Formats: sequence, structure tokens, C-alpha cells
Amino acid sequence: MLIMLIVIIVFSTIVAYKEYQNFEIEAQSIQTEFIQKQKDTIVFDTKRVLGFIHNAYKNRDTEQDEDLLKKQILHAIEELYGRQDGTGYIFVYDFSGVVLSDPVQRHNIGKNLYATQDTNGVMVIKDLIDISRMKEGGFVEYQWLKPTSGTLSPKISYAKSFEPWGWMVGTGVYLDEVEKHIQTQRNILKNRL
Repeated sequence: MLIMLIVIIVFSTIVAYKEYQNFEIEAQSIQTEFIQKQKDTIVFDTKRVLGFIHNAYKNRDTEQDEDLLKKQILHAIEELYGRQDGTGYIFVYDFSGVVLSDPVQRHNIGKNLYATQDTNGVMVIKDLIDISRMKEGGFVEYQWLKPTSGTLSPKISYAKSFEPWGWMVGTGVYLDEVEKHIQTQRNILKNRL
């Protein structure tokens, strides 16, 4: 009977360990897949806004005041993009680092944030502007204030430029959402074990 109990305990431990190992592999896969989906979404959103800007620029009335047109476009972007939780918004900076649009931190509009550095030393705005001027734009990972929590959170943003006006246009996603998703899966596994 004792031998049978030991065999059952050993077998159960091996099964639980294997299940945990499989989950760790699955968690990595979930994280990679989730981040890729988020990247695809922010690229889509940014390019869609750039299409809107380009279309307005291309079809502008040459008699219209260009500064007024820019204000109207920025206002439309602020009204149309973003989620109820204060994420998913589009931000726009000029190439010198001046905030032109930030619907979450409106107090920053008009300020030059070019030299803004995160806790890891990333020159956030400078790097976003630089990468936005690459042919296909690009991604920057950094720490940023999350509107829903008021704390610094890891974030990845995609930025692409609109050269005629010297604008960097971008949006991002907070990566702590990935960890929440994986933690939920861990809790499910723990309950299953």
C-alpha cells in the first residue's frame, strides 16, 4: 500500500511538473502572439490616421489657412481615437519635439518634450521622432505614465512621420496588459493542478 502511495505521489508530481513546463512554453507563446497582435493594431491605427491626414492635405483648399486645417485635423484625431480606459490614443509631435496632440495629457500640448527620458534612459520622444522618419516607421519600447493607474508602465509605441508638415504620429500599447493576461492563465493552471 505504501509503495502504491509513493508511486501515485511520484507520478502526480511528474505530471504536475510536465504540465507546468508546458504552461511556461505556452505562456511564452501567448506573450509573443499577444504582443504581435497589439503591434499589428497600433500600426494599423497609426497608418489609418496618417491616411486621414494625407487625404486632408492632398484635398485641401489652397485658399484655406493651413494652420486652421492643421488644428481641425488634430481636433478630429483627438475626438475619433482612443478607448474609454484612456489608452489607444493617437499622439502627434512636431519634429522638434513639441506636443501637438495628446488627448490624455492635454496640459503638455505646446510643450517641447524632445529631451524626455524614461527611467531606463530611453530618450522617448527623440527616439520616436527618429524612428518615425524611417521609410516604414518603427517601434520604441519605454516606460510611460499609464492613464488608468497613474503609474509608470512598460509601453511599446509605433510612430511614422508625415513629412510635409514635419509631424510624428504614433500610438502605443501598455505591456503590463500582457502580464495580466498570462497571470490569468497561470491561475487557471494552478486551479487545474
